[in-house]
Amino acid sequence: MLGRPRIDVTLRVSGLFRDVFPNLPQLFEAGAAALAGDGEPDDNNPYATLAPRVFGPRPGLYGLAMGAALEDYSAEGRATLGEAWLTGSEWAIDAQATAARIAPRWKRACSPPTALPTCRIWPRATCAGVGLCDA
Repeated sequence: MLGRPRIDVTLRVSGLFRDVFPNLPQLFEAGAAALAGDGEPDDNNPYATLAPRVFGPRPGLYGLAMGAALEDYSAEGRATLGEAWLTGSEWAIDAQATAARIAPRWKRACSPPTALPTCRIWPRATCAGVGLCDA
């Protein structure tokens, strides 16, 4: 249909956004389901694979706890920021607004947190795609 593979889109939501808009994952999953059934070949359609696409902090947690690391441009500072991002994004939120921890899989795939774009989480999703590493 497009003549090229679709781009796999995921959302990273804040704790406040997650709580204020609890229907967002449901809407996003409905869109992904519609794209999954559009008849494109699976190798061109990342939505054909059922995978989490909405991520955020654990229920009840707000903020990323990045603090002073935002001013540290060293390799250690980047690693601290990457770890804070991963920790703040380690819960997948499904269409029923239920959160499930995915940290071990996510952190294994993105270890070290400053890994370059070869860091794969799900098909076609990279750290660069979510701002974790250089493009």
